[in-house]
Amino acid sequence: MKYVQHVRKEWRLRITVPSELRAIVGCRELVARNLPQDMRSRKRVAAPIIERFLTQLDDARDALVAANSAVAPSTSMLAKQHYAKALSVDDAKRVAMPDASAIKSEQERIKLLIDTGKISNDRPIEAIT
Repeated sequence: MKYVQHVRKEWRLRITVPSELRAIVGCRELVARNLPQDMRSRKRVAAPIIERFLTQLDDARDALVAANSAVAPSTSMLAKQHYAKALSVDDAKRVAMPDASAIKSEQERIKLLIDTGKISNDRPIEAIT
């Protein structure tokens, strides 16, 4: 078996933890000691331990990917967020714009001010505001 080794008259199961996962797993190696001397028994005992260790490494790898993606969003994600924000700003500006009836009523108000003489030809902008 790949991870089973005979060390100093003892059978051990050792899996080296990749360097990028050591901070998450908390150790350099995953080790199970005192495996049986008989080869068939050793294989039977080692198989679920290997599966458990490899699952632990997979979980650590998933945690690392999740941590990295939470810290640094992708460029496409940032672009989508920027585009969504630009669209919402544009929608807000369009909602705030006057409709045709508001424009027509403002034109009529200005015509009335001109007719009554409240707006002079000297400074028309100051009279409107």
